Amino acid sequence: MDIPNIFTTQLPLLSARARGAWKKLKIFQVIKGKQVIREYSEYDGSAKGHLIKFQSKWAAAVWNWQQMPQTKRRFYISRAAKLGLRTTGFNYFISLYMRDKLEEYPMYPDPHHLSHEKSGADEISIEGLQGEAADEQNAGKIKGVPVPAPGVDDDEKALTYDHDTEEFKYTKGLTAAANIGDHKVVRGNGGAKEVQESTILVSDDGEMTNPSQPAFNAELDTTQQNKTGDDTIYDITGAFWTEIFDQGNGFTDGIFTAPVTGKYLFTSNIMLANLKASHIEAILHLVTSNRIYHIYDLNPAPIQAYEYLLIPGSIIVDMDINDTAFLRITVYGDTKVIDIFAYNFTYFTGALIC
Repeated sequence: MDIPNIFTTQLPLLSARARGAWKKLKIFQVIKGKQVIREYSEYDGSAKGHLIKFQSKWAAAVWNWQQMPQTKRRFYISRAAKLGLRTTGFNYFISLYMRDKLEEYPMYPDPHHLSHEKSGADEISIEGLQGEAADEQNAGKIKGVPVPAPGVDDDEKALTYDHDTEEFKYTKGLTAAANIGDHKVVRGNGGAKEVQESTILVSDDGEMTNPSQPAFNAELDTTQQNKTGDDTIYDITGAFWTEIFDQGNGFTDGIFTAPVTGKYLFTSNIMLANLKASHIEAILHLVTSNRIYHIYDLNPAPIQAYEYLLIPGSIIVDMDINDTAFLRITVYGDTKVIDIFAYNFTYFTGALIC
């Protein structure tokens, strides 16, 4: 509502004032013996002058009540009730306004607010907060962080604030429109400040699998003949292993290469053939980049009548990224006639467990 419209349309005396009707009258006065002619003012004549001032202030009070938010109107209604006044919140407010007793709330609009509105002396631009407050010399300048306009690649991204760079960014996050695959688990991407799908899958019954978890199972496909028996150290590596599975592609020709630092579980079965009574000891080692593990040590003489010996082994080891692991067998005491038997008897397995 425009205050001048109230002045010129609703209050007759104020209408006369605004149209300048009073100026058509002349006043003749004698001041210090001299005759003076001047125009008549609306403030000449105590009754008319007082009435014009009163109606102007009353019109401003009514206009402020009309512009006041309901929450602030309820304050005056409640205050009048608490004071036991036989009047409405409107009348209580008007009486305070006319007597200059308003302290609880500022009028609307007050000069400070008007100065920051569009086209005001200190207009504040919401887009980037470029304006300055009228009282900035006391309270400091208003500061804001510009919000970037979304680009073509920002569809379905969330607007987030980066405290390190002190700026807003659009990042891929968990939103109603985000397309998360069925049974997928999400993970944080710290560098990009966003959320991504992981390769971990959780079934409806809670079983968890991870197709990216390093794991392998390989078997010896060809018997390796006459490799030890005369104290020869034999590393069971070469192109004679068949991979049953190799999740993560870390196993090649009997050697496993760790794709990530962690703790790994290895198991094995080694079938030795052509054992003699003179073979006094058989030792199985797991050789890793960090250390050599003594897995099995046995005197095969008591069972030499069968000529075969199946050596099992298992161990958890620590590995760094790109470390390697492979099996080593050594048989002591006689000639080099010991075979490493294939045909589903000799295998090597491993998996990252934590």
